[in-house]
Amino acid sequence: MIIRDAVAADAPRLLRMLAKIAELHRQGRPDLFREGSRKYDREELLSILSAPDKRIFVADEGGEATGYLFCMLRTVSGHPLLHDERTLYIDDLFVEEAYRGQQMARALMDSAGAFARANGCRRMELNVWAMPGSALPFYEKYGMREMRRTMEMIL
Repeated sequence: MIIRDAVAADAPRLLRMLAKIAELHRQGRPDLFREGSRKYDREELLSILSAPDKRIFVADEGGEATGYLFCMLRTVSGHPLLHDERTLYIDDLFVEEAYRGQQMARALMDSAGAFARANGCRRMELNVWAMPGSALPFYEKYGMREMRRTMEMIL
């Protein structure tokens, strides 16, 4: 397995994986997520590939993308309350089911961390859904800790 930057030729595989993760979210929270949806379409995906503040890493097994990590650089500057800082936001992480448990997600996170350090980031952050099958245990084992909570009340 190698971790590399995604390229346009990865788009069909990435779109299939995006559909799979969308379905996992729909199964966990059908009240929020639409059936048959995905986070990005082909044009949005290609736009991300060329955006200077965004990056998609793929786990490549035998020339095929089997996992991905979408991330983006965020900068706070001149905010009246917050310190100036640069952060890497992990937007999405997915590994094909057949490849889970093989350290692929860890390798993707490590690559994101190296990218963050190289770009002057002080930290990485992400959101994780509280639902069955959540990636929360993976992120905690990786060393991430709770920063804030989003709470809801169903009315």
